[in-house]
Amino acid sequence: FSSSGLGIDNKWQSRADYRERTITKAIASLSTSSYPIPNNTLQLESYGDIRNAKAFAQSSRGQFLFVATRESWLKWQQGQWHLCEKEEHVAAAKDVCNQILNAASAVFRENQETGKKLLQDAMTAHNLPRIMAMLKLAVSEPEMATTDKELDSDPYKLGVGNGVVDLRSGLRYFNQPEFKVTRYCNADFVEDALCPRWIAFLN
Repeated sequence: FSSSGLGIDNKWQSRADYRERTITKAIASLSTSSYPIPNNTLQLESYGDIRNAKAFAQSSRGQFLFVATRESWLKWQQGQWHLCEKEEHVAAAKDVCNQILNAASAVFRENQETGKKLLQDAMTAHNLPRIMAMLKLAVSEPEMATTDKELDSDPYKLGVGNGVVDLRSGLRYFNQPEFKVTRYCNADFVEDALCPRWIAFLN
């Protein structure tokens, strides 16, 4: 604000209450988010693009996964991993920018001196180069990236429409992100299903 046209205004320079009210109003107009953050908390760690990347990882771990060998993102949706075909990871990063702004504004309300720089960084994070930098650096955060070798690596885990079947025990489990199952049969597992045609063949 101080480097904009508003900054040369005498009221901006002389009245701290006016500056605070203006900044707070600007924050209120920007800080909306629809992307869920675990426990509704976001810890601002480190600085710059690294801070943004850590924030993305904090909010998206177990929900988004980068496949390094494909250079593509997967999203966790309805209990399965799916390819991001419509830049869903970018949409998530945009919402994380709003979460960063919310967190920075909370710090500003408690401590203007500390929060001022955080607010400036949070607003800058909304620019496209910073969003792309956030995603690129988030790949190096724990549990945010994988390879084709790690996907579907357990030959005894069979993905089905309603979970994952352990072929050794015949038991069905709810699918979990950490299973990294991405291939699924086009059918649900029904434990007591009959198979008369297969039995007739065996006989």
